[in-house]
Amino acid sequence: MEKEEPIIDQNEKLINNSVIDAREEAKKYSLSDVIDAHKYSSNHMKQLKKDKECGCFYCLKIFSTKEIKMWLRGEPGDKLGTAICPYCGIDSVIGESSGYPITKGFLLKMESYWFHCLPSEFYEE
Repeated sequence: MEKEEPIIDQNEKLINNSVIDAREEAKKYSLSDVIDAHKYSSNHMKQLKKDKECGCFYCLKIFSTKEIKMWLRGEPGDKLGTAICPYCGIDSVIGESSGYPITKGFLLKMESYWFHCLPSEFYEE
């Protein structure tokens, strides 16, 4: 009788592989990509309502734009709302209409720069 691995070990391996894959993918993107993409994370209600998929570069969750229920708005009647992530409550959502990939790797690169302020050596130009 073969010994089966406990389920938790299989899950840990899956999580670790996903993290490694995301880190490898993140290396493909430059500092200028990260800075340029950030402008698509605010005042984007109109664009996101046309998109199908988006992601949060704070919690790294990828989800349907239909899940967005909260928007930040300035003045009454402001139609340039900024999405609030339904998973973490942070206004760090970017949609596919940005032209940037909505992948764990790209979101990780964004998160690393905008929330952890990693040194420029992390970004190869």
